[in-house]
Amino acid sequence: MRVFAKSLKVTVLAVFAGMMITFGLVAPAVAAVQDNPVLDSAQVFTGTQGEELKDALHAADDKYGLIFVVETVNTTGNQNIEDFANDRANTLGVGSADTDNGVYMLIAKDDRDMWLTVGEGVQSEVSDADIQNTVDTVIIPSFKTEAYLDGVVQGVNRVGEIYSGVYTAPVSEPVDIGPGLAVFGKILLGVAITVAVVWIAIVIIRNVIGRRRKKRDAEKRAAEQRQRFFEEDVWETLVSPDGSYKDFVKAVGSVQREKVVKDTISRVAANRDEQDLTESVNAAATAKRASKRFVQHLYYDAGLKSMTTASNITSKYEDRIASSSLAEVEKDIVRDAKEARKSEVEAEREAAARAAAAKAEKAKQEAQQKKEAKKLWSSLSSEDKKRVRSARTNREKQNIIAPYNTSGIDTNILFPVLVGLYVAEIGYPSSAAASARSSSSSYSSGSSSSYSSSSSDFSSFSGGGGFDGGGGGSW
Repeated sequence: MRVFAKSLKVTVLAVFAGMMITFGLVAPAVAAVQDNPVLDSAQVFTGTQGEELKDALHAADDKYGLIFVVETVNTTGNQNIEDFANDRANTLGVGSADTDNGVYMLIAKDDRDMWLTVGEGVQSEVSDADIQNTVDTVIIPSFKTEAYLDGVVQGVNRVGEIYSGVYTAPVSEPVDIGPGLAVFGKILLGVAITVAVVWIAIVIIRNVIGRRRKKRDAEKRAAEQRQRFFEEDVWETLVSPDGSYKDFVKAVGSVQREKVVKDTISRVAANRDEQDLTESVNAAATAKRASKRFVQHLYYDAGLKSMTTASNITSKYEDRIASSSLAEVEKDIVRDAKEARKSEVEAEREAAARAAAAKAEKAKQEAQQKKEAKKLWSSLSSEDKKRVRSARTNREKQNIIAPYNTSGIDTNILFPVLVGLYVAEIGYPSSAAASARSSSSSYSSGSSSSYSSSSSDFSSFSGGGGFDGGGGGSW
């Protein structure tokens, strides 16, 4: 019996302790955020404004049956303010767990940004569009003049009015335009009809004229195409080894070469039965073009790459080309082109050697700088090594390392080497950093620093929830 009595006593005490934990710790903590609905860690509200806002929120709670909480932070860090606010509202448990009747406003002071969101139980009466309209027309105008208290109170009351059905969007009344405006409207209609008729007539006329123009343009394009095909046949016949090319190369002087071109034009016209096009091809210009192509091929065959050198060689033999046959000057041009190519090859070799030497010197310097970078890393204190690892930008790393970098190591060489060294030495990510991230609340890294110890006391308690969406703005 004594054993049974003792076991029963222990059981009763355990149940009592559980009830104390449940109703003595959790419930007061949930109630704490409702009783103290102003979490001003960024100190937006000065003097007595905090108490005034607290009284106004309690009054709104009683009037509209909602639970309002306003929180200020310096910044949301790298996290989107919408996600930050909804996560924070759910974490704090704003509102009743039964009805989800919470309304949460977050103000990021340094970001000059804010977000207003409501619990799931309020969303049926207060839409995201209603919230955004409240932010744009009521809250942000006050925030722009730094009247934060007025903006918050007016915004909270507007949400309450929307929820309770007191506030409705104004509906514009129909305007009586009167008989004068009615007559004016008829005149405008008549003018519009007249303009439309004139426009249709213009379109029809332009269509008729356009058809004739298209016909003329088509005939012109056909004639141009016919002439272009003829010119191409003349050119292909002239430069073809089986055509007039041999006679062209053997012709002495530019006059005889032009005569070869004219004979070619006549022969092509006879084959195509297009004698009317014989004057459409400029024989002199075609002869010069073919001569230039012949000389260019000599340069290509010799492997010459510099067009400046080729132009100089052409100028040298210009007079002989005009008075002699191309076949006579071919040998001399090829000889000069090959000599010029030898000079080009020698210059290319010298340039390649200089580039290789510069590359080797650069590699040597980089190797030396890497060696110096390793020495520099070993000279850093453990604290500075941690600071380098946690720095976000190269500029921050450079400021930490600068006192140690007495050798003036190039930053482009220094940072990759240091990254490899501290990854190998400390590991990445370190267990300390991972632990720090896991111990913070469920929003992005850096955001927890925006809260004072008073606001983080409520991060683990349950209450209302269902926060999603909302509206916000910047000022």
